Amino acid sequence: MGLLRIKGSIDINQFWPTGKSPNILSDADTVHVQVDPKSSFVFEGNVTRAFDFAWITTRKNKDGSHSPNYVIVSQTTPNAHLKIRLQGIDAPELHYRVDQKKTEVRQNWGKRATFELRKFLKPRASGMKIDCHVETLVKSPNDVFDIYGRLIGDIMIADGSSILNVNHWLVKNGWAFPTHYNSMQLGEIDSINAAWAGGKRGFRKSIAKRAANDMYGLPCGKAGDDPAEAKKDKGKLVLPKLFRRLVGFKEDSKGAATLKDFLALPSKKRNLVIKLADFKTLSPAQRANPTKKNSGVTLIELHALITDGNRLKPKAEELVFVEDPATLKNSSSPKAIGWDDQGVPVPKI
Repeated sequence: MGLLRIKGSIDINQFWPTGKSPNILSDADTVHVQVDPKSSFVFEGNVTRAFDFAWITTRKNKDGSHSPNYVIVSQTTPNAHLKIRLQGIDAPELHYRVDQKKTEVRQNWGKRATFELRKFLKPRASGMKIDCHVETLVKSPNDVFDIYGRLIGDIMIADGSSILNVNHWLVKNGWAFPTHYNSMQLGEIDSINAAWAGGKRGFRKSIAKRAANDMYGLPCGKAGDDPAEAKKDKGKLVLPKLFRRLVGFKEDSKGAATLKDFLALPSKKRNLVIKLADFKTLSPAQRANPTKKNSGVTLIELHALITDGNRLKPKAEELVFVEDPATLKNSSSPKAIGWDDQGVPVPKI
């Protein structure tokens, strides 16, 4: 296990209500960080090019072939950047949909949480850009990204003479929920929970346990919205993971009568969780591969924790969600990518 550190910068224009482009309108827990592929990535003190032209997902071309979606976006341009999923937190959704034919929706507080992050970063920036570094504890390059090609880590910025963890700031100030995954280290989980336990109000008094139908249908945040809407963005909200599943239920219930029934459908049973108290008793191998046959890990299907059709009883900080493993690839595949590897462009595969 070692520390991967990525040096970069954040363009504050990406956050609501501006948006850097139609395709980049970041919310409070997913941030685009500009990097220099030649020097930004440092693992245990050594520069690595392991992520050059590496990918997890692909897109289908008209001729039936596939092209990689490189984890370093626009790598050959000055706009080279990564999409960062802030580890250990989940902020209210600013824009979300399951069915691409449906209109994007948001949660209550989605605009407000994003705006509060923007407002916090702005006075610490030079113009509209702020230097940062992203940190994550990993063993290999394959541990760095999730199945969507987002780097999972903590964003650190200068705050006067000290360094501030943005993930912790969001949780502490009540602009994001603590949300743990089995890829996290126990110390990382404890730090997030400590920030939450000793934190400020934010949206906390608006947290509900029931994913009610009237939570669905709020228009998403868009570039060009009036920033004054942030103060008006209030109301009941649930853990974003539960909201995202409510959206799926509302857009296509697949015959299920309740959200609990929807999550009990065979296609949804990969929604697995582990109670944090149990997770802390597991070995590192069990935590890394909880779904392995005969792992000895007590896995719970999410629907089993829902009562009365739509009520999630445990608190967010009491659960650990099981992530689907991601496989990082580059031009050296099928060999596993090592820290000394360097990929080259592969237009089609």
